[in-house]
Amino acid sequence: MANDYKTAFGSDLVSVILYGSGVTKDYNPKESDLNFLIVLSEDGMDRLHLAHGLVAKWRKNRVSTPLFLTKTYIESSLDTFPVEFLNIKRNHKLIFGEDVLEEISFKRHFIWTI
Repeated sequence: MANDYKTAFGSDLVSVILYGSGVTKDYNPKESDLNFLIVLSEDGMDRLHLAHGLVAKWRKNRVSTPLFLTKTYIESSLDTFPVEFLNIKRNHKLIFGEDVLEEISFKRHFIWTI
């Protein structure tokens, strides 16, 4: 899958990251979908239409529609989606490129506990 995205986006592909149950003991190949975070440059996001055929192709193999983001979006959204990004950071595996999740940190007051 990563090779398909590398071919489509070239140097605009920053990262391909598998996250969620696909990297845990809870993964069941017969029932679980695979979740990917695809990080693109800003120029890559302008060419997101190149992913349409790839999403359809990989959907047949239990790959959910990837989450397409930029590094800038991730960095600017940590206060808005802290729990979501924390969960992705806790359960991820870098498949290709830069591990953009490695260096992110969260301010405690953005993560509420009940």
